[in-house]
Amino acid sequence: MRRINDKHLLLRRFNPFNPDHYSVDEATQEKRLRSTSLRFDAYEESRGCSVYCDEYLTLNQLVRSDILEDASWRIAGATASSIRTLDTGLLDAVLDQWPDGRENARPVDVAHSLIVAPLTVGRNAMRQLAKKLARDVFKEVAS
Repeated sequence: MRRINDKHLLLRRFNPFNPDHYSVDEATQEKRLRSTSLRFDAYEESRGCSVYCDEYLTLNQLVRSDILEDASWRIAGATASSIRTLDTGLLDAVLDQWPDGRENARPVDVAHSLIVAPLTVGRNAMRQLAKKLARDVFKEVAS
C-alpha cells in the first residue's frame, strides 16, 4: 500500500443522528465526531480505519457526497499530516484502492484508503488514539 501525501484530505462519513457517531456539547454547542465512528479493524499486518482520499475522488470525477450511504449523512475530514503527527506518531495513512471489479464495488472505492496502526498497539491504546482523532483531528467538512 502506498502512503498518502501529507497534504491530502482524508474523508470519513458519519451519521449525525446516531449518538455513537456524533455529539453536541450542551454547554458550548460544539459539534464533534465521536471515537466510535472511527472503527479500526484488525488486518494481517495492521489495524485500519476506512476513509476516502479527497484527491482520488477528484481525479476520478467523483464528489465528496458520493461516499455517503444516505443523503442525511455528513463527512468529516483530516489531512494525512495531522493523522501522522497525532500524539505518538503511530498512525499512518495509506491508499487501499479497490478497483478490482469486486462484486458490489462502488465507484468511490478507487479513493478508498486506510488510517493504519501496527498490531502491536493494544486495544486500549487504539481506543485512546480514536478518541484523539475524533476530538482533535477530524472536523466536519462540506460534502
